[in-house]
Amino acid sequence: RAAGELPPIPPPGAFDVRFSSGHELQFLAASGERESGILISSALYPITAAWDVRPSDAAVTLGIDGRGVTLAGRGAIKLNTPPRSMFLMAANVPPPDYTLNRAFPNPFNSETAIRYDLPVDSRVLIRVYSVLGQLVATLADGVELAGQKSVSWNAGDHVSGVYFLRLDARPASGAGTSFTRVVKAVLQR
Repeated sequence: RAAGELPPIPPPGAFDVRFSSGHELQFLAASGERESGILISSALYPITAAWDVRPSDAAVTLGIDGRGVTLAGRGAIKLNTPPRSMFLMAANVPPPDYTLNRAFPNPFNSETAIRYDLPVDSRVLIRVYSVLGQLVATLADGVELAGQKSVSWNAGDHVSGVYFLRLDARPASGAGTSFTRVVKAVLQR
């Protein structure tokens, strides 16, 4: 095993918390990553997530179900129910490039979060397509400020299968190049 790598996820009923990388620690800046999912297994809710961030550390945000909590100093947040998505994100505003991250969780059951970065204020269009190329949902359509963004897709009315999430973005000022990226998400019931 690599340093910090945890053994396989234990069977249901055994409490476990880990980053989606399978590690107990995640150094976002050192690895070149800007975010990492957090997986919680077999917890008895409510639970409390606590942090102790030194002022010299980079700004960090804890994303929970589409909302962000800035982690500064010492603090804690109580989770009364299992989060649909939870991730740790290193702040780097504005991001250097357009990006579209993988959906998390993926595969998912009913709801997943899609993270993306905008280096400048941009006209954004995020759509979901079926494997047949049919438009299933529009998640974003408008001008958004530069920064790290997240949108959730609740696929409760859709059948299990593979879906494609497409981000089209271009600078709102009209000057600059456009960006298009597609990621795959699997809905499992």
